[in-house]
Amino acid sequence: MSALAAQEYPPFRLRLVPLLVVAALCIGIPMLAAICSAYTIKAAHLPIVPGDNVDWLYIQHGY
Repeated sequence: MSALAAQEYPPFRLRLVPLLVVAALCIGIPMLAAICSAYTIKAAHLPIVPGDNVDWLYIQHGY
């Protein structure tokens, strides 16, 4: 028997905190990008309507 086969690994434990962090990042990052894009459009006086055209997506994905 090799040394790797003789090792015992701890049992898998699903933890709640990492799942909550991932869920918060999946929701929070796109929302933050949309908010930053809206403020950029207002601050720079760009003729872009949020959510209506491809330019909105270019600005939002830039963040």
